[in-house]
Amino acid sequence: MTSRPYVAGLMALLVVAVGCVDPPSSNDLGPSATPTAVTTETTSTTVVPALDATFAAIAERTTMTEEARRLLALSSPALVELGGLGAACGLEPEISVLGCYRSGQISVLAVTDPRLDGMAEATTAHELLHAAWATFDDAERERLSRLLQTAFDRVATTELIDRLDLYRGRDPASVDGELHSVLGTEIADVGPELETHYRRWFADRAAVVSLTVAVRATFASLEDQVDALDAALSELQARIDGLETTLDADLAALESRSAELEALLAAERFEEYNAGVGPFNEQVRLYNESVADLRTLIDDFNALARERNALAAAYTDLVAQITTSPEALPVG
Repeated sequence: MTSRPYVAGLMALLVVAVGCVDPPSSNDLGPSATPTAVTTETTSTTVVPALDATFAAIAERTTMTEEARRLLALSSPALVELGGLGAACGLEPEISVLGCYRSGQISVLAVTDPRLDGMAEATTAHELLHAAWATFDDAERERLSRLLQTAFDRVATTELIDRLDLYRGRDPASVDGELHSVLGTEIADVGPELETHYRRWFADRAAVVSLTVAVRATFASLEDQVDALDAALSELQARIDGLETTLDADLAALESRSAELEALLAAERFEEYNAGVGPFNEQVRLYNESVADLRTLIDDFNALARERNALAAAYTDLVAQITTSPEALPVG
């Protein structure tokens, strides 16, 4: 008799949680101090500091205009390590951010993972627009607010609405300024009047938007791949369960028939025994083929599970690199 093999490890799979943590986007969130107005017009007494090499490269990649570069330099931009950004931005410990503009200074999370290429640039551009907002007088803010609201009404997604609701819940007065940064760095079509406005800060705003899109696509791609593999694993699990049920029944039938044949042999009913041996062996052959099929399915399942868990681990690692608090809010 060929007994059914025991296959260990089928269900003992490492499961890395995915899909329940929304990766933060290049937006600040939290109570910001009253903006310190920073004029971008130089005078004989104004000394504009030089941008260091890192932020000069960021300014170049985001196509910042000369006015934007001056404002960036006057905002004392700094890259801040993961553990220090919450303190640098003066936020509650539970709020997770990628950057902030606070008290006239821009702080940006230092991101070095090549898979997150463009995140520091997109964040800097977002915060630069906060610095710009701080320079506008009331009449300009009112004019822009109308344009921003019109654009928002046209392009708003559920995700964008939810994000603005988070800002509104924390500080209703911050919403217009947040829209100014969000639309300026994330939305391709903002309308001709806003496009003209943003050209004051970026020579090619589409380059900034593409950076934000690319970073988000990194997370979305990992999530999509994990979801696809989860679906494939679910289908394989159903096939494995069905084949196991069939094999259980086949094995019971084989054991029963084996007992009958042994009884015939013991009773020296050789003709009946010999007539039954051929069909029984064929049943055993088919059973063993099914067992081999089950082994293949299990191997396929475990290979897919390893691939799925590697992707989920990559996603989790990326989220950990940009999560500045233990319990990050979905600020995407």
